[in-house]
Amino acid sequence: MRHSLWDDAERMRTLERLRRVTPGTRPRWGRMHAGQMIVHLADQLRLALAEVPMPKPWPGPAKYQPLRWLLINVVPMPKGSRSFRELFLTPAGDFARDRAALEALLARAAARGPEGPWGGSPLFGRLSREEWGVLGWRHFDHHLRQFGV
Repeated sequence: MRHSLWDDAERMRTLERLRRVTPGTRPRWGRMHAGQMIVHLADQLRLALAEVPMPKPWPGPAKYQPLRWLLINVVPMPKGSRSFRELFLTPAGDFARDRAALEALLARAAARGPEGPWGGSPLFGRLSREEWGVLGWRHFDHHLRQFGV
């Protein structure tokens, strides 16, 4: 089964997991604290919603098929690897406020139709709604597992 943030049941399960994270939830790997993880996921959604400028694409082969499809749909996200600075735009602030903002972004993204506009990724370039749904779910899942939920 292919997971997507745009599937209502998957999104509700993801939100339930997200709500189990507290400011004191410690990561199993990596250096981010829970508040940083929340705003990091929100920054990804801002990229998806084209609310921040399209980042300069990385010059690697990830934007070309079939590698692009494999990385979005199959290849596990590596634990503890560095991410693009475009996914760390917002500093962590009040945890409850940041989580509420993330939930609102997720609702807006889920409600946006395929015509978009949809933004781009520094690794993959411009992505479709479907690609953002799968990549977003995998990104959320990766970080929620990082924090044990």
